[in-house]
Amino acid sequence: MTMRRELGAAGERLAAAHLERAGYRVRERNVRVPPWGEIDIVAERDGVLVLVEVRTRRGDRFGDALSSVTLAKQQRMRRAAQAYLGALGDDAPPARIDVVGVTLDSAGRLVSIAHIENAVED
Repeated sequence: MTMRRELGAAGERLAAAHLERAGYRVRERNVRVPPWGEIDIVAERDGVLVLVEVRTRRGDRFGDALSSVTLAKQQRMRRAAQAYLGALGDDAPPARIDVVGVTLDSAGRLVSIAHIENAVED
């Protein structure tokens, strides 16, 4: 596994734990949605399906984790969400797209987690 993938996997584990502590039920992780990519975490809380993009950074030298969600990334996230929800058909519950930014220090220890609900709107 590359260092980049290891960093991403660590961030996703921390984000999933954060969501669970906040009352979310994690239903799936790393859901492939061709050709749009992957939904990092699919969670649920209060009857709402939450599709979560996790962005992880080691330090803030190149900007914080949340600022790395570009307009192009938001468009891919929307398309992946539409495809995922479309596959659920008429049984799809209300849904939204959240972003969780995870910042680690140079040793890989957690510095902060920021959770933006409804970060990407239709």
